Amino acid sequence: LWVVCRQVNKVVAVDVARRSIEGEVDVEAPSAAIGTDTDAWVGSQRGLLRIDAQTLEQVARFTNLNPEEGDLAVDSNDVWVRTVNGFLHRIDARSNVVAEQIRPERALSGGTLLVAEGSIWTTAFDDNIVLRLRRSP
Repeated sequence: LWVVCRQVNKVVAVDVARRSIEGEVDVEAPSAAIGTDTDAWVGSQRGLLRIDAQTLEQVARFTNLNPEEGDLAVDSNDVWVRTVNGFLHRIDARSNVVAEQIRPERALSGGTLLVAEGSIWTTAFDDNIVLRLRRSP
């Protein structure tokens, strides 16, 4: 489990089973975080950071992606980033490449993100909408 501590500019790795803190990473203005077995993906003022879960070292940075008013989701080898600018980005975690960008017909406000049931679900807070984007098989 990864916990964002905005007040002290840290992201904390927590082992829930052992009820212990496994480590901390200094992150300038952290916003959102999501973890996998191998990595933590953390939004920050410097962009989206990929942090190795074992070493707690940064292994990649995507400078133009910050989910500050958005969200993050993980689906197999893909990391989805919901931003205000650019809307939705898919990162191929195997290659650390932004593999796809989905843009709406008009600009939408920030929102949350969920990948479930073969679809990508996202909201736009100020627009009062929920969007369902179906994934290709």
